[in-house]
Amino acid sequence: MEDIPRAFIGCRVPEPIAIALAERIGTVRRDADALGLRRVHHARFHVTLRFLGRVAGAERAAIVTVVAPIARSCAPIECRFGAVIALPSWRRAQVVAVEVRSNGALESLARRVEDGLRVTFGVADKPFRAHVTVVRVERARPSALRDARERFAALSADVGAFVFDAFSLFRSDSTPDGPRYTAVEHFPFAAA
Repeated sequence: MEDIPRAFIGCRVPEPIAIALAERIGTVRRDADALGLRRVHHARFHVTLRFLGRVAGAERAAIVTVVAPIARSCAPIECRFGAVIALPSWRRAQVVAVEVRSNGALESLARRVEDGLRVTFGVADKPFRAHVTVVRVERARPSALRDARERFAALSADVGAFVFDAFSLFRSDSTPDGPRYTAVEHFPFAAA
């Protein structure tokens, strides 16, 4: 198996839901460039369960061995979008994101993945927080972040319930338009 320079395990937001979310928060996202923010294309919407960084070919095989049984034992996870947030905070924002609520199911899944991969990849550098990044903060002035916060706070990101029924090992490649994510391994959950 080939090495992956930058990888993560995550759940891709189903396309109709990603489009609906992009439309729901679209007015603010369209203003993002003027605020020094960069929109994330809806095709890239996902929840990262575990960031891995560089993955050597031999480690990739170990990942499959660990996470495939986790996926097979996981029931589909019903989710809803929550509040629009900034991470790590509005004051030091690197991204603007939408919370993903699952009654603890995504958190439980992320813990299982983290526990299984800890031997090979060590402890995750950030605690898991279920979210979908919708805007990246690049060169925003503090006043632009305050403006973005006010605009996003007025929005509801709720587009109804949706289901994650798999996760994937993704390769992340940098492009001029932002990162491109390619699923290199796919792990379906157990049937409902």
